[in-house]
Formats: sequence, structure tokens, C-alpha cells
Amino acid sequence: MDTLSPIIPSLVFWILATGLAVIVLIVMFGLYVYQRQRLKAVVKDANNVANLAAQCDLLEAKKDELIQWMNEQKAELDRLTAEREEQERLRAELNRLEQECASKEQDNQSLRNEVGELENQRYLLARTLEKLEKEIEDLESKKAEIGNIKASLVDLKKKLQDVSRELDQKRREHQDVLRSVNEHYIKLEELTKQKIFLEKSIADLIKESQKVSDEAERARKEAKETKEDLKKISEQCRRAEDELQRKRDELAKLEIQLRAYQAEIYSLKGEIDRTKVREAEDSLRPYADLLEVQPDCLSKKTFPAGPMAINDEIQALQAFKDRLREENLNFSERVIYAFHTCLKCHHINPLTVLAGVSGTGKTLLPIYYARMMGMHCLVLSVQPRWDSPQDMFGFYNYLEGKYKATELSRALIRMDPYNYNKGTFPMLDADWTRDRILLVLLDEMNLARTEYYFSDFLSKLELRRLVKKPENKTDRQQAEITLDTGTEKAVNFQIWVGYNVLFVGTMNEDETTQTLSDKVLDRANVLRFGKPDNKTKPFQINIQEQEWPKEYLSYDQWKSWIKEDVGHASWSELTTRWTNRLNEALDRVGRPFGYRVQQAIATYIANYPLVEENERYKLAFADQVEQKIIPKLRGMDLGDNAANICLDEVESVIADLGDQQLAEAFRDARNQSQALGMFQWRGVTRPVEDNR
Repeated sequence: MDTLSPIIPSLVFWILATGLAVIVLIVMFGLYVYQRQRLKAVVKDANNVANLAAQCDLLEAKKDELIQWMNEQKAELDRLTAEREEQERLRAELNRLEQECASKEQDNQSLRNEVGELENQRYLLARTLEKLEKEIEDLESKKAEIGNIKASLVDLKKKLQDVSRELDQKRREHQDVLRSVNEHYIKLEELTKQKIFLEKSIADLIKESQKVSDEAERARKEAKETKEDLKKISEQCRRAEDELQRKRDELAKLEIQLRAYQAEIYSLKGEIDRTKVREAEDSLRPYADLLEVQPDCLSKKTFPAGPMAINDEIQALQAFKDRLREENLNFSERVIYAFHTCLKCHHINPLTVLAGVSGTGKTLLPIYYARMMGMHCLVLSVQPRWDSPQDMFGFYNYLEGKYKATELSRALIRMDPYNYNKGTFPMLDADWTRDRILLVLLDEMNLARTEYYFSDFLSKLELRRLVKKPENKTDRQQAEITLDTGTEKAVNFQIWVGYNVLFVGTMNEDETTQTLSDKVLDRANVLRFGKPDNKTKPFQINIQEQEWPKEYLSYDQWKSWIKEDVGHASWSELTTRWTNRLNEALDRVGRPFGYRVQQAIATYIANYPLVEENERYKLAFADQVEQKIIPKLRGMDLGDNAANICLDEVESVIADLGDQQLAEAFRDARNQSQALGMFQWRGVTRPVEDNR
């Protein structure tokens, strides 16, 4: 199957081309028949006969051209089929030669091992023969010495010490021989011991000399046998050397042939690689709009000066607030801190929604935040016609055979740190984005039904928390989004959306917009902007003409600001009691929340700026009541006694928090909703001078 895989796309292409040619021929033939019938119908008109004849000739010529074109295409198809069969034959021959070379190499290796063993045996026997010859010579000299002892007993006593020293020396020189030939060593040891008794008995000395003579004779016989064995082994070694030389000659020829085959293999592999590259380029050509078009939101020119010098979170926020003040953008510090904290909690609440009446700066706040904090920013204007994820990420145009990408899909595929490396997709040039942060703003996101185009994507963002090892493809697959790239044979584009991509949405609350479902609300933080107060000046800003910082906030810096351990703070027990009270109150009206909301509240409080100072955890909890709890009460029937008990408990918790603006806004909303009979929430108007 791997061998046929490069051929299948080409074969399918030519089959489709042949089918298309047949269809064109049938259509032209039908036109020809139609023209012939028409010619017969109007032949009565003498004035048009000449024109019809000319048209007939023209059609005949076109028919001949089509037939000729079909023949050429058929010949080209036959040629390609022959080339494919030749490539298959070459691959089979290549596999056979590789197997034959491997077999020859194994045989040569076994022969080398055998020759090596014979060489070792010859070497050992030669060493043994040399030792035995030395031993014979030593025994002969000893025998001569014993004869001298028989001739002169008087000189024996004088020379006894010299003989002992000589025997000791000979024993040391032949110690290795005596160890290898155990029997000879024992006899020589006995002979050495007998020297002590030479002074006592000449008869014993004569007997010992006879023993030495016998031992020498046996040594001669063993040496003779050893020489014969050595001669046989030498002959075997000679034959083995001849065979080895013959094998070496054959091996040299095979190596020459192997190098020729390897050169051919290298050439064929290069051709195959080039074919694969061409096929890969052909397969990716329909997705040029996705891969080759650089998104404007991810530009190196946006932050050319490198990472941000300010590492302190509070200093960065203060610089942002100062810039807003310079631009006369009137946002409360509570709103700025709330928005900043919501983005820090994006791993548990992937979406931050800014809701309220039009003209309150909902769009300006995230844009200014992104540019001042050193984040890349992408603004998507939601259209009323959006009804599927394709409106966000793009779609495959079957008529053109091309993928129509969006700015979001182009940006996300470049922010993916796992699926699209530079080796496989060199046209992306996206390695530098791994340490950047992208803020995606869905402007007026509720002009269309959010559940239609964003709900599935929001679920994927939430599933990221279940992926323990995103570098493992199998683990992260459940949280990846899949682009609609065409037919089953099309390239499969799956994208992992990392935590360095933040999602913010704005929504105007009027009669033309859609409300958010509970599914979206549970996975989002909703900041509502009330009507501007009388002190607020209208925004008159031209974003394109602004001077923005040149440094970017690195993803590592951003992660250092996020706190994940939220269970051991001094305020944890108190906020847990408030959370349980609110959940019990909502349970009375059938609207309780689950562990996700409880964990989201605790995470938000832990990540609130300066939360440990001056009981600021109460402000953070009040934000979560405003963002996550009160929106769940919308549309509640105020004629129900359980609903009023629930609202009383919520109001009691708000009173404990000491947030005067939230308490007044909740009380006003409750009073104004009495006339409608159901609860409505318009948000809190935070005064600009609120700098707590």
C-alpha cells in the first residue's frame, strides 16, 4: 500500500480527466445531433441553406478536434500507465537486490568468523610446539648434567649448588609451559624434589636420571605428534586463506555492484522524494489561502522591539490606566481590573463577554488593552447570517476546488505549536508566534445565534483542561478543532488552540440581538456596561492614528501572573460559604450551578490584582456575583414566592460584600422588574473616580 500511495493520486487524476473528456464528447455529439436535426427542419428556407452548411462544417471540424484531443489524452494515459508499471518493476528489482546483498553479507561474515577461529587455533598450536621444543632441549641438557654427575662424584658436591640454581632458573623460565601441560609440570616438580637426596644416595640419582630420560622421550613423541597436527592445521589454514581470498575477490565485485545499485537506489529515492514533494505541493495548493496568506493580526512589525521590559503585573496595569486617562477614555478601575482578571482565568472560562448599551466603549477597551499590554489583536465583526463554525474558520469551495480561509483560521494555524512545524509547512514561518499572545475580539457577537457558530468551538476550548499532555497527539485530539477542508481525500487540518489565544466578545443588548444561553454563560464571564453617567465624555478616538508600544508581552510573562493554587488562601473559607449560599438560593428556583462555576469563582478571586490587600477579595467576589450569578436570574417570574426568596438571599450576600454600586443596581433592577413581572438586569454603572 505504501508503494502504491504515490501513484494513486495521479491515476485518479487521469481517470477523472478521461471521464471529463468523455462527458465533453457526449455533450458535443448531442449538440451535433441537435444541429443536424435543426438543419433538416429549416432546410426548406433556401436563404439559410448556405449558413447551415457552414455551421455543419464547423461542427464537423470541432468534432474531429475533440476526437483528436481524446486520442492524445488516451495516449498520454497509456504512457503514464507504462511509466507506473516500470516504476513498480524497478522497485521490485531494488527490493530483490537489497535482499541478495544482505544475504551475501551474512555469508561473508560467517566465513570471516570461521577463518578467525582457524587462525586462533594455529597460533595456539604454534605456541605449544615452541614450548615443547624448549622443554626437550632443557631435558637433554639435564640428562647431560646427570651423566657428568655419574662420572665424577667428587665434583657433584661442589657443583650441587650450581645445579640447584640452574634447576630453579629453568623452572622459572618454563613455569608457563608447566602450567599449560599439567602432567609435565608434575614430573618436573618431582625431579626438583629429588635434588635434596643427591648427597645421600648416588643410586637414587641414577634412577631419577632414567626417569628424566623417559620423560624426554615422551616429550619428543608428543612434539612429533604436535608437529604433524600443526602441519595439518597449516594446510587447513592455507586452504582457508585461499578460500578467503576468493571470497574477498567476490566481495570486492559485489561491493562494486552494490555501490552501483546504491547509486541507482539513491537516484530512485531522490526521484521518489521529488515526486512526494510535488504531490505534497499539489495536495496543499487548494489551501494556499490558509497557508500562504499572512494574517494582518500576526505581523512582526506590530511589536518590533522584543519582549516587554516591565515584568510586574501591577506596573503594567498602571501604565495601561495612565494611557486610558491620557486618551480621555473613561473606564472605572473596577472595570479594568475585572476585564484583566477575566482574561487571566481564560483556562477555566474561555470567553469574556462585554455586554451593555451601544457606545459605552465595549470594543475600545479590549483593543486598547491588547495593544498597550503587548498582545496581537484580531477583530471579527459577527454578521447576522452566521449560522455555523464555517463562518468563523472558512470553508471549502467545491466549485473552485479551493479552501476559503478567514483571518481567524490563518491566525490559529500559525499559533498552533504542535501540528504545523516549519519542516512540513515551511510557508507558514510561525515559530516566532509561540511566545506571543493573540486576543480575538468577536464584535457584536450576538447579532447571530452564538450557539450556532461558537458553541461547539467553546466546548473544544473547555476540553483543553482535560488534556494533560498536549504534546501527545492522541491526548490533545479531543480538544482540537477540525477545519472543513473538502472531501475525504482532502488534507485534514486539525488545530490546537493554546492558552496564549484569548477570546473576548461584545454584545449590545437591544431588540435586534440574541440572548446568550446558559451553556455560554457558564463558560464565560459577562461584564455588563451600564448607561454612561453625566460626567462621562463621548469617545472620540481614531485607533489607526495612535502611537502604540513596540514591545510585546511574552507568554511566559503572562503565565507568571496567573495563580492556579486557589484552595489555601485566607479568604477561601468565607468565599466558599458565600458561594454555597448563592447556590442554595438558585436551587430554590431550579437554576443551581455546578462545580465549574464554583471553581471559576475561586480562580477569579485568586487572580484579582492585589487581592490580599484591604479585603479586596470582597470586590472580586462581587464581580463574580455580577458576572456569573445575576445573569442566571434573568427572566425569573417575580410572582413566584421562591423567586423572591432567592432574590432576598442574593441581596443579602451582596450586602455582606460591601459593594454599594452593585447593591443599588441590584435593588433598582428588582424594583423596575416588578412592573414586567420578571427579573431584568442592566448591569452596574461604575463611576470613573472609583479607585478602590
